[in-house]
Amino acid sequence: MHRSLHFMPPEANLPALTRGRTTSFHVSAVRDCKVSRRSATSFKIVVHTKRGVDKRYDFEAESAEQAREIVEVVRRVMEFYRNERRAR
Repeated sequence: MHRSLHFMPPEANLPALTRGRTTSFHVSAVRDCKVSRRSATSFKIVVHTKRGVDKRYDFEAESAEQAREIVEVVRRVMEFYRNERRAR
């Protein structure tokens, strides 16, 4: 089973230099994931870095519903990973 989360920029007709890049995190490094209070189409992920600090990443979804769905999936993956680790 893959244990990394990958966030890719939307497919758009933009020049290569203005497109975003894929961001990946190992699920064990994710500390929190939630929909932003300021914008229902945005969500935040807090990741514990190798340097020992927490870093927040802000992402924007195409809709509020999509943002909620992404947060739900990330939380389910986090819970599954934690339960899998406890079972060992």
